[in-house]
Amino acid sequence: MTIAQYRDRIAEIPMVHALDAPVRERVSEVLFALSTASMLKPGDVVYKKGSEDNNTGAVLLEGELVVRGDNDHVFEVTAPNLIGEMLQLNKYGQRTATVSAKGDAVLLEFPWHNFVKTLLEDTTITQSDRATIKETFSAYAGNRLKALKDQPGGS
Repeated sequence: MTIAQYRDRIAEIPMVHALDAPVRERVSEVLFALSTASMLKPGDVVYKKGSEDNNTGAVLLEGELVVRGDNDHVFEVTAPNLIGEMLQLNKYGQRTATVSAKGDAVLLEFPWHNFVKTLLEDTTITQSDRATIKETFSAYAGNRLKALKDQPGGS
């Protein structure tokens, strides 16, 4: 995959895609620039429920992940998608679910604090755009947390 294809794939993430085109492009560029790519094999654990905050989120570029929360609540996440965002809403600084690869997958992991700092310092992103980004990401994380709690066990 080329750099442009990676950025295009990031722009397809539902919460990023919901942003206006110039902001979406900038958020995609920032996520890509801050990320480190990794290849996952079936069963590889990305995040473990209850583990301490390591300040990371990830962009799933290819493949599927299985998310397991409390009481065997399970759902699958397909690419492209963002994971690790629920941690940003967790005041205890612990992972709220175990996330593992269902099959082969490509992941871009990034530091949340650097992502937020870069967007705050970016003069091309207005205060209004920052508020929209925050609202969009928070709503998405809240919906994902609700889905995790509402889903019955099984995949």
